[in-house]
Amino acid sequence: MRIIKVLIASPSDVEPERKIAEAVIRDWNTRHKMNADDTVLLLRPLKLKIINLIAKSGFAGNAN
Repeated sequence: MRIIKVLIASPSDVEPERKIAEAVIRDWNTRHKMNADDTVLLLRPLKLKIINLIAKSGFAGNAN
């Protein structure tokens, strides 16, 4: 079995789109259980949520 990892990285405010991406990967896996030379190919989603951060100071902070 060959596994290909698929990174799904997105900000936290696009949860519906992230679920769609996962559904597409599941559907692809269902449709392509065997490829032309009879080897199993599986896509594995890796989820990474990017947290929206609010800056409270500049890049230098309070450096003087």
